[in-house]
Order: sequence, then structure tokens, then C-alpha cells
Amino acid sequence: MSYDIAVGRCTGVSEQHALVKVEGAMLRRLRPGQVFGVQTKACLRVPLSVCSKQRTPRQGEELYLDHDSVSAGAEAFLDVEGDGQFVPADIRLLVDKLEPIPRPQPSQKHRAANWPIRH
Repeated sequence: MSYDIAVGRCTGVSEQHALVKVEGAMLRRLRPGQVFGVQTKACLRVPLSVCSKQRTPRQGEELYLDHDSVSAGAEAFLDVEGDGQFVPADIRLLVDKLEPIPRPQPSQKHRAANWPIRH
């Protein structure tokens, strides 16, 4: 079952890559063991091949990645300080131990024949 993962606000799209500003929660997934604040200047450059097919990347909007494509792995690069120095990043860490929440089962509806009769 494939689903999309929101990773942050898209700051640019080229012919081959999308650039996304990532917050502290995503940074902690990509760099476990390091401490980051909530507000960061970090950017992640991902290939368009891992982006959602239903929600295509658009500058200024949330960027969604396809779970199955990310699980398979792709070459992505992370700029932790926001200074243009990109280093390779393992984006499979974004989906590690990530499972979708199942939809709740519909509640059983009472049939009119079972309702108490008022006189």
C-alpha cells in the first residue's frame, strides 16, 4: 500500500530535483542522535522520481514524497546549515518505523426493527 509523506515546504523545483525546507522533526529522522531546534535553515534536495505522483511539487507548497519510492532509496542531499554545502542523505530514514494509521471501522447502525417501540 503506497501513501504520501509530507516533508516540508517546497522552495524550488528543477527538471530533476525538488528542494524542500525541512523542520527539526525531519532533521532528527535524517540525522539521528544530533540535536536540532524547531526553526532551522536546513534544506533537502530530492529527485523528482520520489515525489508524489498525485501531489506534484509546487514551489511554496508542502512537498509530498511517495512512501514506496522513498523506501526503495534514492540519492538525496541535505544542507543542514543552509549554507549551500550539501551532503548525501539516506531518505529511507524518513519512512523507518512509519506506518499509516488505519481508517476506523464504520459503526454498526441499528435497524429500525430493533428499536424499542414507544406507545
